[in-house]
Amino acid sequence: MSSDDAFHGIVDDIYSARHIRMYAAAGAWIALAGAGTGENDRLAGAAESAAAEPGVGLIELSDRMAETASWASGASAVAMSIANQLQTAGDAAAGATEEALLLEEQYAEASQAPAGQDVGMAAVGAAGRQSEEKQRLVAEAQGVLDRLAASFAQVTGGNAPAAPGGGAGGGGGAPQLAGG
Repeated sequence: MSSDDAFHGIVDDIYSARHIRMYAAAGAWIALAGAGTGENDRLAGAAESAAAEPGVGLIELSDRMAETASWASGASAVAMSIANQLQTAGDAAAGATEEALLLEEQYAEASQAPAGQDVGMAAVGAAGRQSEEKQRLVAEAQGVLDRLAASFAQVTGGNAPAAPGGGAGGGGGAPQLAGG
C-alpha cells in the first residue's frame, strides 16, 4: 500500500467519526436523565403524601413509590454518565477531525513536486526527503486515529439499577390484605 493510500485511508477513518451525531445522542441521554430526575421528584413527593394519609395499604404503597423513585434517580444517574461519555467522545472526534484537516494540508504540501530540474542527486535527495515527510505524516495521522479509538473505548455505557420490587418486571402485583 502506498503512503498516499495509507494516509488517505487513515484520514477517512478519522472523518467517519461523526461528532455531531455523538453530541445529538448525548443530548438525548441528557433529556432521559432529566426525565428520570423529574419522575424521582414526583414519585418521592407522592410517596410522602401517601405515607401521611390514614388508610389501609397506603404505607406499602408509599414504600413501593419510594423504591420506584429511587430507581428513577439511579436510572437518571446512568443516563447522565452515558451522556458524559458520548460528549467526551464527540469532543475527541471533533478534535481529531481538526487535526486531520491540518495533516491533509501538510500532506498535500509534501506531495507537491519539488521546484527545479528533475535530474541528478538533488532530485534524488528531494524525493527522499519528500517520502520521509509523507511517512512522518502517515505516522502522525495514525497517532490521531489511535487516540480517537482510545477515547471511543471509554464509552462503556453503564449498569442500570435493579428494578424496584426485586425483578425486571417490578413487584408481584397489588399488596394483599391480611387474611385475604
